[in-house]
Parts: sequence; C-alpha cells; structure tokens
Amino acid sequence: MKKNYQFFLISFLLVFYLSACGSDSKNEPSNDPSQVSIVGTWRCINNDQDEDLDDYYVQYVFKKNGTGLAQEWASINGVTTCIDEWPMSYNYDSKKMTLTMIIGEHTYKYDVELLSATQLVLIDGNDTEIYTRVN
Repeated sequence: MKKNYQFFLISFLLVFYLSACGSDSKNEPSNDPSQVSIVGTWRCINNDQDEDLDDYYVQYVFKKNGTGLAQEWASINGVTTCIDEWPMSYNYDSKKMTLTMIIGEHTYKYDVELLSATQLVLIDGNDTEIYTRVN
C-alpha cells in the first residue's frame, strides 16, 4: 500500500511539475493586429521613394490620445538628429486596417498591411512604407 501511495504521489508531482513548465503566452507579444497597439515610435526603414534611409528617414510618434509627432531625422557629420517635426492627429481603425494622419493641412490615408509588435507596413496606392518600432 505504501508503494502505491508513493507511486501516485510521485506521478502526481511529475504531472504537476511538467504542466507548470509550459510556455506562458501572456508574456509573448501578439502579432494579431487587433491586439497590437500602434502607440509608440515607428521609424521608416524602407519605402518605394527613397533608396537610402541611412542618412535620412521619417519617424512617427503615436500617442494614446490620438495625437503625435511626424519627424524628419538626418545624419549630419555622423550625428543623427531630428531636423524637423510637426504635431499630428491620427485615427487607426484596427477592424478596417486603416490609418489616417492629419499633419498640418494635409491628410494622409493608408491601408495597414501589417501591424505586429515590431513592424508596421503602410500602403498608399502603389507605394509601400515599412516601419520598425523604436519603442
């Protein structure tokens, strides 16, 4: 009887221990666009207009309240600095996968092809812009 008790106890502890070792998906970033927030800073790493984005790039800062900044960055004498920025407002519709940004008097409308924890891909007609999350 004592051996059966020890066997069941060891089996129970082994099953409990192994089930506790599974991965916790709550700690993994989601790639479901409806679960990923656009809030943060996004740097353009590739687009159809500019061939070299090492010395110059555009960056967007999306805040929780629907406002943000559009920024131009350039490398001057080896130092990367923000050379211009404009306040903006935006609306991201995660169901329609669209992004509308109002910067000054201009309105920009994009289809969001991809929004993941690390990447944002915007489509404007035939132009594609790829962004990486900075923070």
